[in-house]
Amino acid sequence: MIMPVALSDFEAYMLGDDTPAYPMTIVARVHLEGDLDRELLDESLRTTVAQHPLLRARIRRTWWGARRWECSSQDFVSPRVAWNSQSDATQPAIFDLTREFGLRAFGNTSGTLSTLTFQFHHACCDGIGALRLIGQTLAHYGCRTTTGNGERPVLEVNAHATLALRGRLCDADRDEHCRAARRSSTVVEKLTKMLGRRIHVLASPSPAAHATPTPSPFHDCVVQRLDRDICRGLRSAAAGWNCTVNDLYLRELFLTLRDWSRTHGVLSEREWIRIGMPVDMRTPAHDALPACNRVSYVFLSRQPAGLERERELLEFIRDRTAGAINRRYGNWFLKGLRYVRLVPGLLPLLLRRRTRFATAIASNLGDPRKHFGARFPVHGGLCVIGNLRLVGIDGVTPLRAGTRATMTYGTYGGGLTLSLKCDPNTFTEDDAQRFLSAYAQRLTRLSNAESSASSIPRAA
Repeated sequence: MIMPVALSDFEAYMLGDDTPAYPMTIVARVHLEGDLDRELLDESLRTTVAQHPLLRARIRRTWWGARRWECSSQDFVSPRVAWNSQSDATQPAIFDLTREFGLRAFGNTSGTLSTLTFQFHHACCDGIGALRLIGQTLAHYGCRTTTGNGERPVLEVNAHATLALRGRLCDADRDEHCRAARRSSTVVEKLTKMLGRRIHVLASPSPAAHATPTPSPFHDCVVQRLDRDICRGLRSAAAGWNCTVNDLYLRELFLTLRDWSRTHGVLSEREWIRIGMPVDMRTPAHDALPACNRVSYVFLSRQPAGLERERELLEFIRDRTAGAINRRYGNWFLKGLRYVRLVPGLLPLLLRRRTRFATAIASNLGDPRKHFGARFPVHGGLCVIGNLRLVGIDGVTPLRAGTRATMTYGTYGGGLTLSLKCDPNTFTEDDAQRFLSAYAQRLTRLSNAESSASSIPRAA
């Protein structure tokens, strides 16, 4: 791809929604075991970033006021990992993409254990793009540190030219739902329904910590891991219900949100509990896509009465997620952004009013190895990276005002990792941990009930 290049609709949305209190920042943590060589890691990071144009570009305005990405080798500063004292948890997460690049990396070591923390501005890439950058950095490091006849990681080649495809909708001529997304009346109808409903705000059990929103801390998520036996029970339950495991995740999240708000606040029957689900819009044509945004959102909305019959709730979720998998519903959000941007000043107005889109966000990345952009030797279910082993990975997507919880799911090493970030202006860390524990307990009970052949109603 030749720079400069105009912003896509999603990139403009992420920039417009970015504030110090609610930064549009993806955070990912990588946990490694072994004797990490910091100098070789820095070299590997520099080599990888050179293959991801949007992570070495800045935002510039043209003389007519339009914003675009510009990349110059003269002013590019190679990224380095900031170690230990520099990776303070109080550092604000906000980026200024007119002055800096959209990637930061921090590291901490304790004996043979190291944690790398990456920050990505969501205008530069989505979660899958972030994993590609991380995976290829680790692969370069593995190639540098593998000795003798040891098996080396194998890297995929990034095709820069495919970045031109990052903002396009799916092939609308082949899918009636995508063709419908081209009709302005249908898009306006969907957009009105999305913005017109009264979306429930998750109840806060503690008084607001700040009278006005304060800058978001560097990394403030809580993490819980469920073991392989629980995962096995959830897969069995999903097979019995004729749905996916992700459908069960969403159903239990709906019910946890409902129970939490009833316990800690007020839940009106007229409000809608809405879960926003990021949808990967990549097709085989995007297999070599460098880090960027190729993502949309699908929104699942139910009023409290619609959560009482769990089988009907699951059928509703199953229909929506099936449409998300084949990208039927993902086009609606992207097309809505495009229509909003056609009216000068409308997108900033909607974002400035803090229009509420969702009660919570649920992002299921599955096995991160699928998105690494490299293949690693595996021993005992864990990736071998030269002289290191990848023992865990977690992280969270951005949190916007009015949406008080964002949950990320990842499966690695046989277990399920749940990462939760709650609004630090309304939730304490203990509050967030209690919410995550309540959710994990629901999943565990569901798994255990399946394992003990409980009398859960089955799908026909």
